[in-house]
Amino acid sequence: MANHIVNTIIVRFEKDKQELAQRLFDSMNGAGRLDALYESPQDTRGWWETHIGAKWARLQDMEVSDGEFYLNIESAWHEIEPFVNRLNEVFEDECEIRHEWVDEMPTWFGFRLYEQGRCSHEFIRELTEEELQQEYRDNHDGAEPTEDAMWDWMWDWCYDQIGE
Repeated sequence: MANHIVNTIIVRFEKDKQELAQRLFDSMNGAGRLDALYESPQDTRGWWETHIGAKWARLQDMEVSDGEFYLNIESAWHEIEPFVNRLNEVFEDECEIRHEWVDEMPTWFGFRLYEQGRCSHEFIRELTEEELQQEYRDNHDGAEPTEDAMWDWMWDWCYDQIGE
């Protein structure tokens, strides 16, 4: 498993949650930190691992629009399921959340879909580098990948595996 994980979170909600989404956006955007969703955050590794899901996580991008709240978060070593669970709590389980993650290799990736606070779909895949190269060969009539070809192909392949 790689050090950096890219987490993409999309929260879909009804009109009555729009103001809440905007407040969350403003709070996290102003603070620049994910722990703005919590009442008494602590700046310790243990707190972050328990409440966010990783020893550190950085907000890379965030947008709010009609009925949708998008977050792109980079985390260390693990996807951030506890943070997604916190979003469900804040939205009072009255939303749909899609959480996708991909490690920097990418040999570990997946998604979870939450509907009304419960995980309704989950897909997780972990591969060795050799298995990833075999996937390339299987998708290219047995051809051996060059480093550049492998690098270009694996990202598209990985996101195709978890895409909506």
